[in-house]
Amino acid sequence: MDDRYDPIGFWIFILSFLGVSLFFVSVIFFRTEFFVDTQKQSSSATQLVAGEDVFVPANVKSPWKSSDGLARYGQKIYKAQCAMCHGDSGKGDGMASAGLNPPPRNLTQGPWKKGGKPSQLYTTLANGIAGGSMASFAHLPSVDRWALVHYVRSITKDKPAESEAQLEKFYQTKGTQ
Repeated sequence: MDDRYDPIGFWIFILSFLGVSLFFVSVIFFRTEFFVDTQKQSSSATQLVAGEDVFVPANVKSPWKSSDGLARYGQKIYKAQCAMCHGDSGKGDGMASAGLNPPPRNLTQGPWKKGGKPSQLYTTLANGIAGGSMASFAHLPSVDRWALVHYVRSITKDKPAESEAQLEKFYQTKGTQ
């Protein structure tokens, strides 16, 4: 057995180590987009610039009330969180839909398995559907889930109604969880 080291292997190791070190230094000092600002992520105070409007979800006092700004914000969240399964237009034909059993629902039509009223959609987003493909989105802030509800209802035909008083009562009891 030879106790000599391989000089080529040694230099490859040293150069690899230096390359990885330089990569991490460049990420730390020059590429701040790799880091997630956890305070912005955990609160709903992020801003969405849509055209010339600035929509700040933290300023929404009554998220159960639908508005154009909230629905547009919900559309942005939908594209980031839901389109992979439900598809860009909400027809259940997203890229991941082929691998899901049961397949994602077509959001543009009723009837809904757990109900299509705003409070029922919010509950489905918060809890998911046990035994199904629909995961819980409880990790999203409450106002983001409400924005998703408003966007989904904006693309849905045949949606059941719910009074503003019922929605406010739901919001006070369960709609902030």
